[in-house]
Amino acid sequence: MSYAIQQLNGLGMESNSYLLLCKKPVLIDVGTGANLKETEKRLRAHLDGKKLPTLVLTHMHFDHTGAAAAIQEITGAQAFAHPPDSKALADGDGRLTCSGWLGEKQRPLRISELKDGAVLDCGDAKLEVLHTPGHSAGSICLLDRETGDLFSGDTVFANGGVGRWDLPTGDHDALIDSLARLLKLKIRGLYPGHGPYYEDDGHSHVEMGLAMARDFSD
Repeated sequence: MSYAIQQLNGLGMESNSYLLLCKKPVLIDVGTGANLKETEKRLRAHLDGKKLPTLVLTHMHFDHTGAAAAIQEITGAQAFAHPPDSKALADGDGRLTCSGWLGEKQRPLRISELKDGAVLDCGDAKLEVLHTPGHSAGSICLLDRETGDLFSGDTVFANGGVGRWDLPTGDHDALIDSLARLLKLKIRGLYPGHGPYYEDDGHSHVEMGLAMARDFSD
């Protein structure tokens, strides 16, 4: 791999946040903003003077996106998400982002749509956008086909975990279809939205996730 991956968040209800130190750095998810000062400190330290051009949000939920507007102001990064989640983020929709359920306010975000099949050119890496609805209607994963590294948001976690489908726009059948799609891909590293990540054998974790999701259909 010609670039490094740094995890910035992940404690408590905060989502994992991954900074890809490519020639054109990319930040994937940002957390709620509860630890914004520490996140900003770590972000600046890892960037070491580089600009952050791109912020990708794997879906709209507040635990992944609450800090997005603040990070955008700090770095000037362009934010991206898949529709319809991108619209909920642009509108600051407290119901769809679940911020209202947490007693928080989702700040409206300047955001662009990033659709299935799009490829982010990071200079020395390319990330393909995979639309994987189920946890939310606009959930995505990002795949580096060269390395096999998958940034899976809340679609699938390590050790057989999958994202819940009982939140607004969630869909159990769509989640199963999304996991089946992922299982057809060559996946090495798995970098999920919560919990531990694995640099190898990511495919087996997706396989376990699909089996678990299907168990709920029986």
